[in-house]
Amino acid sequence: MARVLIVDDREKNIAAAQEFFSSISIAIDSATNLQEGLDKLQGEEEYFAVIFDVEIPRNAGGLPERLGQELGKIAKEIYLPYVFLTGGTGDHADSSYLSADDKPWKFCIRNGPAKSESRAWEGAWKFLSS
Repeated sequence: MARVLIVDDREKNIAAAQEFFSSISIAIDSATNLQEGLDKLQGEEEYFAVIFDVEIPRNAGGLPERLGQELGKIAKEIYLPYVFLTGGTGDHADSSYLSADDKPWKFCIRNGPAKSESRAWEGAWKFLSS
């Protein structure tokens, strides 16, 4: 069964994504760092879309860096639809920013709901599936 891959280093954000996607009967898979995201993108599982955070750690236990773009490049190479959904840098604001560009700081939607709210994931899905 194809799924949506969520790459975000915060468990509460993944839980909010799970809440939204389960409400529309779509399964998700998740990764919390760059290496895990790479392994999943290049693995056997089929995904029909990916939503990436911009700042994720390189490996488990690492500090967040602007590494989401590396995953975006791979998704683009394998023709997999993707968007970036970020809470900003540093303190992670109580709002979200959505980008579908190769330059994830060129936002399509600014000041959306916090990523810890399922509404943020709903907005990302609506944008991605339109």
